[in-house]
Formats: sequence, C-alpha cells, structure tokens
Amino acid sequence: MSGINEIVPLILSEGIFFVLLLVLIIGWRGFLRVMARRSGANEGTFWNAISMPGYLMAASLPFYIYCRLRDFDFFRPEVFALAQLLLNASLVLLIGEILFFGALRSYSQRKSGQEFPSIFRQLLKSLVYLILILSFLSNTYKIDITPLLTTSAVFTMVLGLALQDVLGNLFAGLSVHISPPFRIGDWIKINGYFGRVEESNWRATTLRQSNMGLVVIPNNHISKNEIINYSDNSGSMFSELTVGLPYGVSPERLRRILLAAARQVEEIYQRPTPSVIITRFGESAIDYKIRFWQSNDDRPDKILDQLSSRIWYRLKREGLSIPFPIRDVYVHHEQDDHQKVIEHRLSLIAGVDFIAALDQKLKVLVAERLEECWYETGEHVVTEGAFDTDFFIIDRGRVQVFVASAGQKAVAELGEGEFFGEMSLLTGEKRSASVVAKTEIRLLKLNRDTMGRLLSEDSQLAENLSKTLAERSNRTSQMVASHHESKVVSQKQVDENAAKAAILRRIRGFFKL
Repeated sequence: MSGINEIVPLILSEGIFFVLLLVLIIGWRGFLRVMARRSGANEGTFWNAISMPGYLMAASLPFYIYCRLRDFDFFRPEVFALAQLLLNASLVLLIGEILFFGALRSYSQRKSGQEFPSIFRQLLKSLVYLILILSFLSNTYKIDITPLLTTSAVFTMVLGLALQDVLGNLFAGLSVHISPPFRIGDWIKINGYFGRVEESNWRATTLRQSNMGLVVIPNNHISKNEIINYSDNSGSMFSELTVGLPYGVSPERLRRILLAAARQVEEIYQRPTPSVIITRFGESAIDYKIRFWQSNDDRPDKILDQLSSRIWYRLKREGLSIPFPIRDVYVHHEQDDHQKVIEHRLSLIAGVDFIAALDQKLKVLVAERLEECWYETGEHVVTEGAFDTDFFIIDRGRVQVFVASAGQKAVAELGEGEFFGEMSLLTGEKRSASVVAKTEIRLLKLNRDTMGRLLSEDSQLAENLSKTLAERSNRTSQMVASHHESKVVSQKQVDENAAKAAILRRIRGFFKL
C-alpha cells in the first residue's frame, strides 16, 4: 500500500509535466503563427527572432516546475541546477532578442530605412551573449572563468591557423561593411559577376543575377577586386547599351533615332534625360552608347531587351541596318555618279549671283572644286572677327546669322541654296557676323585658290563682283541697323559707285591682280 502511495504522486507529477510541456509548445507555436500573419515584414522578422528562445523557455519552464515540486532527495542537485540554468538562459535569450530588435528598429528609423549590416548584427549579438554567459556563470554559479580566459589565447592561436580562410572572409566582410560600397538590393558588378545584392554576411556576399541564378562571392575576393555599383540612394539604377551603327549616316541623325527609341520604353526614366555618346570608331561600325536610368526594382536585362527591340524597328523604318563585319564587293559607276554631283552643284551655283554670270566652263570648274563639309546642330561655321576666306553654299539644313551688336538674337536665317562668306573670300576682310548651324547641315565650300584662278581667267569678273558686292553690302548694313537696340535705320545712303571702286581695289589687292 505504501508503494502505491509513492507511485501515484510520481505518475501525477510526471503527467502534469508532460501536459504542461505539450500545452506550452503548441500554444507558443500557434501564437507565433497568428502574430506573423497579422504583422508586416519587419514584425514578422521579430517573431522569427524570438521563436527559438520561446521554444526553449516553453521546454525549460515545465522541467523547472517539475523539479521544484519534487523533493530534493529525488533529484541530484546538479539536475535542479541544470533546470534553473536552462530557464535563466532562455529568459536571457528572449530578452536579448527583444532588445536587439528594438535597437535595430531605432537604427533603421534614424538612417531612413537603411538596414543594419547583418555581419555586425551577428558579431554584436554573439559578443553580448558571450559576455552575459560568462558573467552569469561567474556571478550566479560562482564558476571561476579565469582558467577559461587564460587558455583561450592558445586556443585562439590554434584556431586562427586552422581557419585562415574563414577569418580572412570575416575581416574582409568587416572592412566592406565599415565603409560599405553597396547596400542590400543594389545592382553591382564584382569580378565579372553582375547581379543584385541579396545578402551580405560575415563569410560571403550573395548576388541574384538577371537570369535568376545565385552567385556567392567570398568576402576576401570582394575586398581584393573593384566593385561597380549601378544603383543610387534614390532607388534608381544606371544602365547603358552599346550599338554599332553605320559610318554613312551622320551622328546627329543616329542620336535622334536612338533617343526616340529610348522614349518608347516606359521603364526608362526621362529625367534625367537619356544620353547618347560615341565611344569608338570600329572596323565596320561606329559604336554608340545609350546611357539611361531606370527603377532599381526592374530587371536590367528586360529593359535592355525592350530597348534593343525598339532600336531595331526604328532603324528599319528609317531604312537603316546595323552593320556587321563582312566584305562586300560593289561596282560603282563613277562617271554617272560624278555627273549627277556636278549637275546638282550647278543647280545650286545658279542661285549665286556673282558666280551665275560666269560662262559654262568656269561654272563647271567651280562645281568640280567645291568641297563638301558637314556640321552638327549648334556648331559654329564662321565666327565674327575671324580672318578666314572660305565661301559657303548651303546644300542641306539651315543656319542662323548673329552679330555682336544685335545681342543673342539672330539677325537672319539662311536655308538650302543660300550662301554666305563672299566678302571674306573676295577681299580677305574679317568676318562681319557669326554663322551657327540651326540644324545638321551640309555645305559646299569654295576656297581662295579656286577664286583666284577664276579671276585670272576672266578679266571682267573682278569689276562685276565689285558691283554685286557693293549692292549687297548696302542691303546688309541696313538689315544689321534694323536689329540694333536703337531700332533706328541710318538715313545715310552709301554711294554705290564709291563702294564699288573701293571693293574693286581690295579685290585686286587681295588677289594681286
């Protein structure tokens, strides 16, 4: 009977222990699931962090209660001490995780959402827990930790020699995180690998590539290689695409085509505006690089694919193609092409009054001697006050004429078939105005040597030119005066005969006739 009296309380106490253990574990698990579903991303991380200390407490609390309910003679003192140690440790871990989460949230708020580096979080947590454990063992259980500290030096040396690579990654990770060249979520390029940073811990950095593959790069490789970061603090990412385009098309036209294609891709930011630069003159093509910004959340390969497709179709509509290294044999009918060029130039010369009076032989001579010149938008063709002697006929595009006395406003605008620079060509005087390309232009240039030959072959040409220039000089003076700030047109009429004589003397003197 006495045996039954001893067994029944034992069975009851053990049953209570297992029931309480089961209830606490199941209850804690259910509590975590409910809170994780109701919480956001940050709160979900908090419940994950305290889950393990909570499970440890749910297991150690029934064990501790069971030991307290039993007589001390039933257990050895070491068992009760173990139960108390487990309960205290679980409580310390739980409080520590709560404090760590609060500190990290405060850091994130001060740094405008910037995540605390995981490597520092892990090291700091390990260091604090180690100090707490040693202090707990020393103060609560009166354990002498001095031998442990004195022998740790030898152990550290042996461990350091055995784990050189691991420690190298650890300290490299520390150096990277002290002055971080990237953040979690940035798109970077390291040692030939391009991807988005998903994790950076004490051992390695993990990149998610555009093809969704993962690349794990040890920290000691990161510290030894250059890092290109394509992301900025605003959540934008810098990208670029290089395209080889034909030599026979002007850069200004190709820039317009490429920028128009970039505007068709919705994911490409228009502020800052995409830009196009020439990077290289290749064997078969000129390399153009398109630079633009996009959202850091968009995959770069997807944007580049859309942009490349838009460029191909845009070029196709313009009648252009992307060149590639190939050898083609063309049979040119040079005589026919040359004749077409001469006929086109003769049609332009017909609109130039002082050349139109020449006989057909000299006109053909001028047409053959004209040089083709290209200028892009905004480029200066001639500058006011310069001493150059070239004469220009506009074959394509438009130019604007500026004079210093009229300020920034253009005094005239010239288009196809019109010309400028005749006074400098014939008299050698400095430029009276600046001429700037309003659009991309193609000019035909007549130089002093060709003009000198014309004057030597036609003795009356100098007199005819002086008369024409005197009339035009008078008209030009009145036009410039009308754009002056005073807006007062001079009433003084220039004596055209005197002007003609003066210009004729200058022509003869300039060409030594």
